[in-house]
Amino acid sequence: MIIIIIIIIIIIIIIIIIIIIIIIIIIIIIIIIIIIMIIIIIIIIIIIIIIIIIIIIIIIIIISDNEFVSIVLLFYLSASGGEYTLFAPVDAAFAVYKDNLLDPSAPNAQKIYQGTCTFLCLPYRTGKHS
Repeated sequence: MIIIIIIIIIIIIIIIIIIIIIIIIIIIIIIIIIIIMIIIIIIIIIIIIIIIIIIIIIIIIIISDNEFVSIVLLFYLSASGGEYTLFAPVDAAFAVYKDNLLDPSAPNAQKIYQGTCTFLCLPYRTGKHS
């Protein structure tokens, strides 16, 4: 009878050890999952920061580069499919400044003219047109 009790105690001890090992394995798996989730969250945060930096750089380029603004306006007008109004000064408007007009062959003349013309176009129809 004592042998049977000793065998039962040994079996119970072995079962307890197996349960403890299973619990330890489950805890290790949970820790690994938590570490993986933290790494994924860090990667997502880094991606969001990179996207924000790219957006800021694009905004800076848009604000500081008139040619880029012209290109964006051109794409907007062509993609909108709607009408737009172009305000074009007539010769009489330039006649007042005939002695002070920028020489087209001067350095940066084209850039200055493009910068001026950028603000003469509206992405909608104004008034009645024939």
